[in-house]
Amino acid sequence: MIPSEASRILSHVVVVDQMIVLDDATVAREVAHLFSVMNRDWWASAGESYIYNEFADVLREGFRLGCLRKTDLFEDDAHVLECLYQAKSPLIAEKLDKISRFKPEYLVGFVPKVVPKTRWLDPAVKVGAGWRRLSEILPG
Repeated sequence: MIPSEASRILSHVVVVDQMIVLDDATVAREVAHLFSVMNRDWWASAGESYIYNEFADVLREGFRLGCLRKTDLFEDDAHVLECLYQAKSPLIAEKLDKISRFKPEYLVGFVPKVVPKTRWLDPAVKVGAGWRRLSEILPG
């Protein structure tokens, strides 16, 4: 999405009854579509699944080695990564390197242990003085 498209969409954002809604059902449908594209191509993509699964392996190894504790997970990402790198584990280093330098060829033969969840968006749309969900206005 280019900045002018974002500005156009944002120009349709209003507040009704303390709820952030869109004032145009067509724009709401476009937003829902763009969200589904982001989910399919990014958040729930094969690449994200790979990264998610590899990082889960890294965390398990960090706990197994004792370089990571549950309380560390309440800190920021930099802290957790520092704990993991301090382990000097070849397995952790290799997996973190593959995550940070991800290449599509890593997906060949990859079978995820956990598949990212599918997300969807059903935006609120202004209707008269109130609002309704897009699915109630334009089913399907």
